[in-house]
Parts: sequence; structure tokens; C-alpha cells
Amino acid sequence: MFNAQSLLVSSFWLSLLLFYLRFFYVHRKTFKFAWNNKGFFLPVLPVVGTTWTALVIGKKPDLITLGSWLYKHVGAPINTWIGHEYHYVTLNADELKIILSHPKCLNKSRLYNDLQNFYGKNSLAFLAQEEWKARRKHFLKGFKPIILKGFMGTFYGYSCELAEELKGLNGALVSYEHMHKFVFTTFCATAMGLDIKKFADELIEFGNLREKIEQAIGAKVVSPFIPYSIWINFFPSGRRTAEYMERSKVIIEKIIRERKIELEKNQEYVANNNEVPLLDLILSYNQEIMTDEQTYQEMVLFASAAIETSSYVLYFGFIILAMHPDIQEILYNEVIREIGDQEISAKNIARLKYTEATICEVMRLVPSVPFIARIIGDDIDIGGKVIPKGANILVNIYLLHRVAEYWENPEKFDPARFLPENLDKIKPFSYMPFSQGPRDCIGKQHAMTLLKITFANMIRNFKMLTKHKSVDEFDLSSSITIYSTHPLDLHFATRTKS
Repeated sequence: MFNAQSLLVSSFWLSLLLFYLRFFYVHRKTFKFAWNNKGFFLPVLPVVGTTWTALVIGKKPDLITLGSWLYKHVGAPINTWIGHEYHYVTLNADELKIILSHPKCLNKSRLYNDLQNFYGKNSLAFLAQEEWKARRKHFLKGFKPIILKGFMGTFYGYSCELAEELKGLNGALVSYEHMHKFVFTTFCATAMGLDIKKFADELIEFGNLREKIEQAIGAKVVSPFIPYSIWINFFPSGRRTAEYMERSKVIIEKIIRERKIELEKNQEYVANNNEVPLLDLILSYNQEIMTDEQTYQEMVLFASAAIETSSYVLYFGFIILAMHPDIQEILYNEVIREIGDQEISAKNIARLKYTEATICEVMRLVPSVPFIARIIGDDIDIGGKVIPKGANILVNIYLLHRVAEYWENPEKFDPARFLPENLDKIKPFSYMPFSQGPRDCIGKQHAMTLLKITFANMIRNFKMLTKHKSVDEFDLSSSITIYSTHPLDLHFATRTKS
């Protein structure tokens, strides 16, 4: 006769058997595809999938650490199950070209579900394909070359203010917060078209709140099996984050209300919505396609995406330059030779070839967004094999930028890779700091222009110094953007004018 313990054990094993029978049946096409990929025999456990492998790493898991460990010990392409969702992780540029360009692979993976709670389910980054196409078409008007050209003077002006602020440190530690504040202010003054002096207090508070929220996102993303509703209501970090989000919403709603009043007073300006800042473009279409809540979500998304990515490129970039004084001097000589003490503007910025190459190489070694993920909307033939409908694609950009097949001596910092005469050597879709394909970053030209002006102006005024010797010293982690889990060392020494 079975006792209660035996009955419990038998029920457990029977339930597990039924789970796997159903699981293998539902995903039979996926397992057929997965047979020829690495990691097929990694046990897929209920609820956690194959993410249990994080336990063998010996520290708190994150996407970069886990992805690097699996690539080193298992290989690629690799089968990964995050919960009960299958993800095909490939570093094959030819496959990625097909996948990211395919019209049936434009929707974001469910891996982004947690992020939607922070940035808004109805914001551009997470919209389903058809609605995304329509809204992106509207927003592209805010990123036209003529508008970007008009921003350059503001970019330069704020980069000069940053230089004065850093001179005032007298060689003291330069933190990420310096870059965050600079990029945030510049973004609000240009893409958002805001009066910085009028909204100074609100923008400072909003910037600080978003920084705290980004830290919370990093903590939540590495705990995907805790439901957001439970985390936000019952965990101390979640409740604090809810307060930050509510306060940031109040600030943005105030800005939106006041900006609407200004636009209503100038209907002629609104009518010419082909050449207005992004915020005004969003508001001018508000009644047609956007609710107030969607307007708020778009502002949060664009502000966070622009600020976090560009801030970290500047911060990591200056530290990497500090590790390479020889490259600093090449960069300095180019800026002095091509521009001298003139304002960096649309008239001369195109001459800074080595400066642009340096920024590209920074983004290769430390891509701001180290992962992107899509869901397959239909069976896709990628040459010799077919990815089944419903599977997810996880692109590990951090590792892709280090594949030896595409990058000679991949760990070396070498801006020459991106000089004009070498660009044809770069394998298409092996480099994607702004993603690739139709759903790439809408603000990539805006970001690159700001970065070029800032790098050039800083190198013209300072020498960068650090105690770090290699990027390997960075303990990198990621939520949606990459960051260091520990303070880094960076100092600016003012150059002596000859």
C-alpha cells in the first residue's frame, strides 16, 4: 500500500512526465530544428528552461556573463530556453542578414516583456509590426538631415559647457554621471525642443529618477521568473521604482501640458511639422494617432534610449582612449589639423575620419545595446535549415563583435578597422551597434553626430588618464544597455596650449 510520501513522489514524477510529453509535442518542430545546433542535450527544466546553467558560473548571472560562458563552453549556434521560450543564438552574419531583414521577423521577442513595463507597451520599441511602421514613418521626420544640421550648434555649445565643467574638476575623478547629465541636457534641448532654463529643476529631477529606474531595470531583468506585478508591489526595490516612475510621469505630464499650450499659440509652426523637434512632432499628431499616455511613453523611451546609449559610449570611450595614449595623439592631431580652434560644425565635421573610426571601434568593443531579440512570424529559410515559426532569435552583439572570423585580433582596440579604405573588409551584419535591418535605431545619425562633436571637442581640450590597462578589467553587465558593475577610473588633464 502506498503511503502519503510515496503517493506524493509518484504524483510528482507523473506530473513531470506529462509536462515533458506535452512540451515535446508542442515544440516538436523546434526540437527538430534544434537537433543540429549546439546545446541540444542541455536539460530543459520546467519554468527555468536552460537558464539553470547560470548556477555554474559562480556569480550573479546576467546576459553578458551567461552568453559568454555558453559560447566558451558549448559553442554556437546554440539552443537556449529562457523559461519555455526557445531562442536560437547565432553569430553567423549571413544568417543574421536574412533574419533581421526578413519581413516576418520585425516583431520583438517576448524577452522584452519586462522592459515594456518600464518603457511602455505602446512605445515605438515594442509596437507590433504594422503599427510600428506607421508610427516610425511619422517620427522619422524628427530625424531628417536638415533638422540634425540645425542641432549641431547646440551639440557644440553644450560640449563646450561640459569641457568647462571638467576643467573645474582639476584632474579629479570623472564619473558616468557627468556624461549622463551632458547627454540628457543636450537631448532635451534638441530632439525634445525644450527650454532648458524654464524646466531646469524638473529636468534635473527627471534625469536623476531615470538613472535610478535604469538601475532597477538591470536588477529586474536578471530575475525574469519573478512576475512584474509581484515585484513592483511587494519587493522593496519594486515599490521604490514604482514611486520613481510615478514621479517621473508627473514631471513629463507637466512638460507636455505646457508645451501643448505653447504650440496652440503658434499654429503656423505646428502646421510646418516636417521640420520640428521630435516632441513637437509627437504632440502635433497627438489627436490623430497618439493618446496622452502614449505621448508620455514615447518621451520616456526616446529619452532613456538616447541618454543611456550615448552616455556609456562617451564614458567607456574616454576610458579606452586613456588606455591608449598613442591613439589619443592621432585623434588630437586630426582634430587640430582639420579644425584647429574653430567651432565643430556641419562645415567641417565630415573631415574627422579617424574620430568617427574611433567611435565605431569603441562601440565594437563595448556595444551600448549588447543584445537584441526577435520572434519569427513564419518559417524562415536561412540557407540549409529552416527556423520554425514561433521561435525567437537572440542576437548577442557583444560576442558578434568579437568573432575572430570577422575581426582580426578581436580584443585589440584598433580604430583603423573603420577608416574609409577598410570599410569594405567588414562583413555585412557582423557589426551592429545600432542594430541592423528595417527595425534599426531611428536616432543613429543623431547619436553619431553628438558623439563625434563631443569626442573631438574633449580630445582637443584634454588628455584622458586611467589606471585601467584593458577592457577585460571591466565587470560588464546589462539590462537593455551595457554598464559596469563597479566604479571605473577616469581623469581629464587639461592640455597646455602651445
